[in-house]
Amino acid sequence: MKRFSALLLSLCAAAAGAAGTIPVDSLVASVNGEPVTLSDVREALPPHLDAARREMSAGRDPNALVRAAFTNALREVENRRLVVQKYWAGQGRLPEHAVERAAAERVEKLYGGDLHALQVQLAREGRTYSEWKEGLEEYLIVSNMRQLYVDANVRVSPADVMRAWETRRNEFAPKARVHVAMAVFPAGDSEATAAFLERVAAGERFEALVANPTDAERVLGAGDYGWIDPSSELAPAFASTVLALRDGKTSPPIVVGDHQYVLCRVASEKVSEPTLAEAWDRIEQTLWTEASEALFHSWIGHLRERAAIREFIPEGL
Repeated sequence: MKRFSALLLSLCAAAAGAAGTIPVDSLVASVNGEPVTLSDVREALPPHLDAARREMSAGRDPNALVRAAFTNALREVENRRLVVQKYWAGQGRLPEHAVERAAAERVEKLYGGDLHALQVQLAREGRTYSEWKEGLEEYLIVSNMRQLYVDANVRVSPADVMRAWETRRNEFAPKARVHVAMAVFPAGDSEATAAFLERVAAGERFEALVANPTDAERVLGAGDYGWIDPSSELAPAFASTVLALRDGKTSPPIVVGDHQYVLCRVASEKVSEPTLAEAWDRIEQTLWTEASEALFHSWIGHLRERAAIREFIPEGL
């Protein structure tokens, strides 16, 4: 367990943008004979870690949640391999200039057109520009294949929208968002927690105190969340705690594993119930997304059933 936790912490740090590279890159799976490495899984890990963080609550084993995040990231990589393999087995191809154009657009958007800045960032991550472009090409292939095999086959009729309005109306009313901030401390460090709460009581803004968390604190969930829907973006125990608070109030410390969390409900939004006309686009988009996800998972399941997938996760990982 300790070895697993230590390696996953290094993965978390890399996913959070910490400098340095992971010293071990093991083979963790093969998809129809094509290898999947630990680095491949690391790159897919951040959103799954975010999901694991939202599931944290008293009584939940943090290590089990991180293991689940790792497993989900591995499945994502395996599924991408299957889609790309299907692409190369077929006849259709992206235009030759598509990857070059997408690369130039990303460099312009993320680095102001400074290719050297991208290369410096890649060097910190232990990747080459060629590997970055290969990853971009894979992303374009998967997007193209999903459009072809999934999204092009999804339809939402006006009758579907009307039915959803009658049966699921509460889901389509805009949810009042809450401005939430969260601080994290070691479970045994009651002095640090008390000192933080004293600063808040003295008039310092909670959200300002947690606005710039360290990488380690960010991985654990500390920070200013801004305006969110707590029910969908926080772990159940955290969401219920925030929703029970009044604006401007902080919670008592909540102990989860080796850490304690303090939440603040900074402020709340006021919203009104929409008419059908006002909600129509949202309902239609929600139904389309649900149908697309269902069809995508069915398609991926079919690909997995026909594939030779083997996993070689090292003992202790």
